Amino acid sequence: MRIGPRVGSCGSAAYKREPVFATDIASDPHWADYVELAANFGLGSCCSTPVFSSDGILLGTVAMYYRRPHEPSAHDRELIRMATHLAGIVIERARAVEQLRVAKGRGGTTRAGDHNCIPHSAHDPGSAECGAGRRGGLCALSFAPPDYR
Repeated sequence: MRIGPRVGSCGSAAYKREPVFATDIASDPHWADYVELAANFGLGSCCSTPVFSSDGILLGTVAMYYRRPHEPSAHDRELIRMATHLAGIVIERARAVEQLRVAKGRGGTTRAGDHNCIPHSAHDPGSAECGAGRRGGLCALSFAPPDYR
């Protein structure tokens, strides 16, 4: 994912460190360089919010896409807020598990039982997709590299 002031909703939300709601992608300045690409995929609007760690580090973005221009309702905004919060928890957990795995692999000083405090999930922490309701929305989650500040 590229990050910048005019890199669609997700790249712009990560750059600005605040939500970006493109209610009509065809005329939104954040999408100026991607209007044709969005049209090819039938995207009409996008609501994107940055995901942060508990200590304020950018982890990625959560986005809801709609087939038509769309102003997010209060319900949409609450779903985005909850998904963003949950994504932050999931990404931090996945990174903690990976750090533990790496530490154990190189002879770290972790005790054998330490991994029991981290719940196991069968889901792939590297990607996520979900349905976004009855209005034909899509949901996406993108990740920033672990060393991105």
